Amino acid sequence: MKVAVIIPTIDRAELDEALASLHAQSRAPDEIIVEHDPDERGAAATRNAAARRTQADVLLFMDDDCVAAPNWVERMCAVFEEGGAAITAVSGAVIYRGSPENPAERAVQNPDARWFMGANCGVRRAAFWKLGGFPEKYQVYEDKAFALACWMKGYGVARAPTAAVYHAPSFWNARLAKKFATHLSWWAELVRDYDVWADLNNPPPIWARHIVMPRDFLSFLKNFARVHDGAARLRARLLARQRLELWKRAIRNKMFLI
Repeated sequence: MKVAVIIPTIDRAELDEALASLHAQSRAPDEIIVEHDPDERGAAATRNAAARRTQADVLLFMDDDCVAAPNWVERMCAVFEEGGAAITAVSGAVIYRGSPENPAERAVQNPDARWFMGANCGVRRAAFWKLGGFPEKYQVYEDKAFALACWMKGYGVARAPTAAVYHAPSFWNARLAKKFATHLSWWAELVRDYDVWADLNNPPPIWARHIVMPRDFLSFLKNFARVHDGAARLRARLLARQRLELWKRAIRNKMFLI
């Protein structure tokens, strides 16, 4: 199994540290592809461009402000090899490194791997392109959108909790506040496109035997109408399939749909 590690970069100073950590791996990757983004195309387009440059069987993704644990590649690959064809994607652990103000390291909680992060994930190349790569319409949350597409398509996604990368410290300041506001706007887009709250692996809250679902059928109709766009048609089919399965589940459990 050939493995390529892909790092999108905006030329952060931390890139050298990231590359040094990859050259010190217990299992060396077959390729390390660094894709620069001087035109600010976004992480999705940058990762996709790098993925087109390799024929490796498995693509591992890491950010340019992260450092991989010495056994990261080995442990990510072990999950693919042990799971065989049933495993399409693997989610590793992202740990935020301590800062002088907050020396404790903080692990990103992701108990079921649904929300895998672009900073530490892997996917089989064939499946990656069947799903169209990371959706380039998203400036952020492209990794979440891709993860949801994996789940909705029925692809196996596994966790590798001991395959860690260490993220640069995050400081709350005006720049981060602006970034947070941007993330909120893209989260709304993610909900519209992928019906996040009706995810069968993350069912909506249930009160008094009622399933409360967002009324976002317009998203389905919008995507279905874009017959010229293969990705939109796929998204519409996935939404329809997801809705149908949720309804079946509700009927089996004698729950009402609102």
